[in-house]
Amino acid sequence: MRLALQNYEAEHGKLPPLCVRDSQGSPILSWRGLVLPYLDSNVFKALDLSQAWDSGHNRKVVDGIPLREWTWFARDTNVQESPAATHILAYLGPESIWDASTGLPKGAIKDRPGAILLISVPESGIQPLQPDDITEQKVRRLVQDGNEILFVTAGVRHGYGVVSIEDGKLTFHSWQEK
Repeated sequence: MRLALQNYEAEHGKLPPLCVRDSQGSPILSWRGLVLPYLDSNVFKALDLSQAWDSGHNRKVVDGIPLREWTWFARDTNVQESPAATHILAYLGPESIWDASTGLPKGAIKDRPGAILLISVPESGIQPLQPDDITEQKVRRLVQDGNEILFVTAGVRHGYGVVSIEDGKLTFHSWQEK
C-alpha cells in the first residue's frame, strides 16, 4: 500500500486526500479507493470512484470481486468475507503525514519520510472503500487492550514497526531491515 501511495503521489504530485467528498462536502469514498489503480489487479476497474463507496453500482461491483482480491486489505490472508474488512488505515495523529482536521497531506513523502503513513490494526470492521481511518485515541485504546498495532512511515528505510505506549505516549518502534 505504501508503494501504491508513492505511485499515486508520483502521478498526481501529492498524496491523495483521506476521502473524496460529494458536492455537499459529505465523505463518499476512502483514499484506499483512489489508490486501487496502483495495485496489481484489474478487478477494481469497474468501480465508479465518483460514486459513494456503498452506492448501488459500487456495491454490485464489490460483491462480484473474488474473495482472493481482498487480501490486499486483510491482515489475515484467510479472508472469509467479501469484501474483507481493511486493516490498513491512515493514521490521524501528531506524527501523521495527513492533517486530521482537513484530511489533506501535510507534504510530500520525500519531505516527511519519518511521518506515519499507515497503521495496521486487527479487525477494524471498516470496508476498504469506506471513508474512515484511525485517530491517535483509537490506536491508544487498541494498544492498551493488548492488540499488536503495526505502522508504516512515509520513508522506506526503517519505515515500519510496532506501536507501544511508553510514559503515557504512543511510541513508534522501527524494526531494522535486515
